[in-house]
Amino acid sequence: MKDIGEAAGIFNSKDRSTNVIDFTVSSIAPTQCTEEYAQPPVNGHYLAVQLDVETQPELKDELGGSFYADAGAWKFIQTDGTTFNGMLFGNSYGCLPETAILPQSIGPGETAAGTVLLDVPALEGTLVLSYLGEDAWEWVIP
Repeated sequence: MKDIGEAAGIFNSKDRSTNVIDFTVSSIAPTQCTEEYAQPPVNGHYLAVQLDVETQPELKDELGGSFYADAGAWKFIQTDGTTFNGMLFGNSYGCLPETAILPQSIGPGETAAGTVLLDVPALEGTLVLSYLGEDAWEWVIP
């Protein structure tokens, strides 16, 4: 479990005292689409997850050489403990300006900040970021 603003990361497999990826979820909040051809949410609500990411050059030798945290890497757990079965990207494509969206892939030695837009069924619950098939970090939606 992580709090909003609490640092998270992935260790360097060769030197577990350092990370190859550091990131922070700086906010989680409901949002509205701003772009001309945006579609309403399929699942009910748009939720903007703001991330700040920094990768180290050593990432080139780890995890396929990149970090990703797009909507496909997230799960939504409802307040009753049920994991939502739908796709969290829903109708989110084209909802916000491209310049606001976190890059889909962040390579070695890069810094990026942006929004991951999720199409969720409720505004209460827990978000889980899975990485390499494992549930790694969780945030309760404030």
